[in-house]
Amino acid sequence: MALLYKSENGIEFYSDNTVVFANKSKGTYEGKFVNGKPEGFFRLFYESGKLKEEVTFKDGKPDGIRKGYYENGNLQGETTYKAGMLEGQWRQYYENGKLKKEGAFKGGKPDGIGKQYYENGKLQGEFAYKNGIREGPGKWYYENGKLQGEGICRDGKPEGIGKQYYENGKLQGQFTYKGGKQEGPWKQYYENGKLQEEFTYKDGKFEGLWRSYNMNGKLNAERIYKDGKQEGPGKQYYENGKLKGEFTFKDGKEDGPWKCFHKNGKLQGEGMCRDGKPEGPGKGYYDNGKLQEEVNYKDGKENGHWTSYYKNGNLQGDFNYKYGRLEGQGKWYYDNGQIKGEGTYKDGNPEGIGKQYYENGKLKEEGTYKDGKKQGIWKTYNENGELTKEETYKDGVVAGA
Repeated sequence: MALLYKSENGIEFYSDNTVVFANKSKGTYEGKFVNGKPEGFFRLFYESGKLKEEVTFKDGKPDGIRKGYYENGNLQGETTYKAGMLEGQWRQYYENGKLKKEGAFKGGKPDGIGKQYYENGKLQGEFAYKNGIREGPGKWYYENGKLQGEGICRDGKPEGIGKQYYENGKLQGQFTYKGGKQEGPWKQYYENGKLQEEFTYKDGKFEGLWRSYNMNGKLNAERIYKDGKQEGPGKQYYENGKLKGEFTFKDGKEDGPWKCFHKNGKLQGEGMCRDGKPEGPGKGYYDNGKLQEEVNYKDGKENGHWTSYYKNGNLQGDFNYKYGRLEGQGKWYYDNGQIKGEGTYKDGNPEGIGKQYYENGKLKEEGTYKDGKKQGIWKTYNENGELTKEETYKDGVVAGA
């Protein structure tokens, strides 16, 4: 068999009256070719033999009514062509026979009102077109028929006020566009009607004060934007209205002092950022006001002395960092003050002698690390100080295992 013709939409016609559709499924056809082009009335069939499409060609181009069918025999769509271009009314249907879409074409481009429907027959959306571009009002609906949104387009771009609604009819959001870009005040609401967010756009970018609220109407967060980037102070709040955190931004990155608070109002943490990274000393606190940890940062990485504390004030850990990695001597403790473990680190890995202790102060385990792996003899003791196990390691694996 020889390939006779391949249509613009990818359908291949062969000399033995077989056809390969764009999705690579196969079928057959009835029709004639003149000078290598389809001419006159054509019928295309599924591989099962069921009718798939009816179309008339003139000079190799669709001309007149074109109909497509589902394999169950129901109409899939009907369009009208003129010299190969869509012209006039067109319709598409669901497999159950319900109307899915309808509209009109002029010179091969959508023109006039176009509509979409849910499978239950309810209107899903209606939009206006002019010369192939969205022009004028548009509306879309929930499956129960309630209005979901509405807006206007000019030259294919959103323009003016647009609105969205919850299924209960309450306003969900109100937006403004200019030349296809967000412009002016925007507001979004909770389903109970309470304001959720309010902010302003300028030339498609956030500008000025931005605020968000909880469902109970309490302020949740506020920040400032300049040319689409966060700038200056910003704050976050708990649902009870108490301050949760305060931060400073510069050119869209956190820059300057920051603080965060527990729900009871006590300070939870404080520090400094530079160019979006932690810098300098930082502290964390328990909700009783006791110090939880102290740490230093350089270029966003832990650097220098780091200490942590239990809620009773006793030391929990005492380590040193070098550019984000543990370095040098480190110790950690039980909450009663007894030492729990000690060792040395190099480039973030344990190196040299490491020891662990029971809460009564007795030695629990001791041995040596090399490049972060157990190496050589390791000893384990019970709480009475008696040796219970002795093993030899090589590169982190027990020798002979």
